[in-house]
Amino acid sequence: NNYNNTWTLTNPNSSATATRIHFSRIETESGYDYVYVRDANGNQINRFDGNRSDTWSATVPGRTVKVQLTSDGSVTAWGFCVDSIESVSAGNNNNLARNRPSWATSQESSSYPASAGNDGNTGTRWSSRHSSTLGDEWWWVNIGGSTYDRVIIRWEAAYATQHFVGWSSDCSNFSGYWYSISAPGNYGYQIGSHNAQCVGILMRARVANEQLLLLRVRGLQRSMAGCDGTGWPTGKSVASRGQFIPGKDSDLHA
Repeated sequence: NNYNNTWTLTNPNSSATATRIHFSRIETESGYDYVYVRDANGNQINRFDGNRSDTWSATVPGRTVKVQLTSDGSVTAWGFCVDSIESVSAGNNNNLARNRPSWATSQESSSYPASAGNDGNTGTRWSSRHSSTLGDEWWWVNIGGSTYDRVIIRWEAAYATQHFVGWSSDCSNFSGYWYSISAPGNYGYQIGSHNAQCVGILMRARVANEQLLLLRVRGLQRSMAGCDGTGWPTGKSVASRGQFIPGKDSDLHA
């Protein structure tokens, strides 16, 4: 109560001309307690209140972003968590996967190709073939060797309850983590810092009563530490043994 504090965040990209930040969670008393996003000079860019998740700020000029939390004298709430800071450039917004070459082991039809999983359009998605005996399915993208440590996936209603997120320098031999989830939605996978050429997603088990898999890769990014990880699945580390090529028999095991 009666709180007023400002945090200053600096984009680590020394050549950035504009920046935005991502809130994994905002919870304040609506209409009374506010989270402000400001530029280096204190000019207001955004004002948020109430309950929000998966929220991006507007573009802030330069590398410096100030986040201010103010509250009145009654009713307390959780607060906020900033989990990512990005350099903003025209048409990219630092999503390293956007419009990069991508592939999948199958597709439902020509309306749901692998490229629809990372085209930056929230109205499209990749969909696997439709089958009651659907086995392992792969989707992977070649990002060209940029550095990243977070993969963001939007799982649709036909989601993979058990899946693997991995990286590869040659787009054939993948190492990574296994995850289990129990609901669709946006998930951020903190996989450690890598600059491997490809990122792949192996979908092994799907939600009950579904005969296909649907996903959208929302981003490959550099992220920030310090949040509680709400909404992030817990992974089990594995390493591929020998040569692994998506779409063929693998020796990746949970």
